[in-house]
Amino acid sequence: MGYRIKKPAGFILIELIMTIVLVGIIGVFTSFFIYSAVNSYLYSKGVNEATLKAQIVMDRISLELRGINAISDYLVDTHIEYTNEDLPSTRKIRFDSGAGNILITVGVSENILLDNVTTFNMSLDAADLYNPGDGIDEIAGINVSYTISGIGRMFNMRIFPRYPLPVPP
Repeated sequence: MGYRIKKPAGFILIELIMTIVLVGIIGVFTSFFIYSAVNSYLYSKGVNEATLKAQIVMDRISLELRGINAISDYLVDTHIEYTNEDLPSTRKIRFDSGAGNILITVGVSENILLDNVTTFNMSLDAADLYNPGDGIDEIAGINVSYTISGIGRMFNMRIFPRYPLPVPP
């Protein structure tokens, strides 16, 4: 009579442990890649939204200041109060450094143009443009720049007024 060697019918303990470890390793790497992809998507979504808002604000400020025909109050880096030939009432663009907002005032109504602003700079460039040699400098350009928190990029624009304006004192 011969002895028969019996084949095992299922997994042995070592095979089960190795399978569980391999599935765990694959799961860790998969979850890491998914987590990275989701974080990258959320970051880029936030940057794109902030950049779009910044571009809209740049367009609005440019529209406001391009048709400027009188300046009633101006303080470097803080605010400019003006009238615009194409838009009604006295208007004011100002930076509220405490809240980090760029605000626009139309008449008595004040609205937020952009929030989460960390830095804001506004300056006027002057040159003797319209009557050379008369010694009176006019506004050659209005420079506006700002930085939005979370982006770390400065947005710059230079606006050229349509009408000759004397430089405010």
